Amino acid sequence: MPLHLSLPPARTALKVLLAVSAVVIVFGIAVDLAARAAGSELLGLRRLTDVDDESSVPTWFNTTLWLIAASVHALIAISVGRDREARSQQFPSGPEMAPNESGTARWGWWLVTALCVGLSIDEAAMIHELPIDRLRDALDADGLLREAWVIPGAAFCLVVVAILWPWLQSLSREDRLGYLLAGAVFVGGSIGVEIVGAGIEDARGDESLGYHLSVSVEEFM
Repeated sequence: MPLHLSLPPARTALKVLLAVSAVVIVFGIAVDLAARAAGSELLGLRRLTDVDDESSVPTWFNTTLWLIAASVHALIAISVGRDREARSQQFPSGPEMAPNESGTARWGWWLVTALCVGLSIDEAAMIHELPIDRLRDALDADGLLREAWVIPGAAFCLVVVAILWPWLQSLSREDRLGYLLAGAVFVGGSIGVEIVGAGIEDARGDESLGYHLSVSVEEFM
């Protein structure tokens, strides 16, 4: 039978994380508006709450979220592996397991674990921004494509979906749709809103309120 996640606890965790994320984002916007009105950095508070700064509380929060997600998926991968071994020992000469009960499920969870760890590192180190200048020059990108990393980033997302598709198929329909929705929201924020923000930055600069709000929306997603 399809692997089914425990939905009620997941929904509770989602509500809590959404609430905390909203507080972090709204507080950061409030501090930014106050700093603009006061004409000061408010004793460094503006930098600490800036969602676009690597050395800020929001960045630490996002990095921690990715590590938590990696830990949860690793625990599930271990659980799936133990369950498979237990069934093999119980029925050593029985029929082969269905695809969703084989190694497909386990390697899928481990791949998602690795992906979460990688995104946690990228969140803190901003690795995706390293090739921006070279890509911008090579592609003559400007305006909406000013943050040129979104081009290979979109291709990377398609590759990830293709690789994980067999694993997604092993999940229950509800869980599969949940992961696809989560991925769509994340990509919509990290790439879609990033493109909008790049247009605002190109037109008004990275110190404009519009740009700061677009980054806030991006980080919330």
